[in-house]
Amino acid sequence: MHSVGRHGDHTHLAYALELPAEPGAVQRTLHIEEQASYVLSIKNPERTSAGHAGVGEKRRVRFPKHLQERFRERRFIPADPPDFLDHEGAEVLFIGAADDIPKQLGLSLEPQHETESTAEIFRELRMVKSRHPVKPLLEGQWD
Repeated sequence: MHSVGRHGDHTHLAYALELPAEPGAVQRTLHIEEQASYVLSIKNPERTSAGHAGVGEKRRVRFPKHLQERFRERRFIPADPPDFLDHEGAEVLFIGAADDIPKQLGLSLEPQHETESTAEIFRELRMVKSRHPVKPLLEGQWD
């Protein structure tokens, strides 16, 4: 379960894990909490990154004019509208946020019990299960 929404002058991504039922080695290694909230910002593709950071010129996103104009020369802006996330190559900055999601954001994240056959994640990410390892997702163990 996840939610992306405006909160004050910034955008939040809040989630609760549905798979695996209990976080495992994969989630611990990647520091993926059972529930978390992040302030979500989008990087201006017309501003250069320090050193080797960023996706590089060939993979850099080209936002439509109406989205690019929202930057007004700023390096990062809130992910508002969420349409920014629909563009391949968009660079996203996640900043850890709310510890008490219901209290601070007014959200109640109630994960559903999911299985490999009911999980929407495969469809949403357009994953072909036969071509991608799913054990880390389903069991929390490295494949």
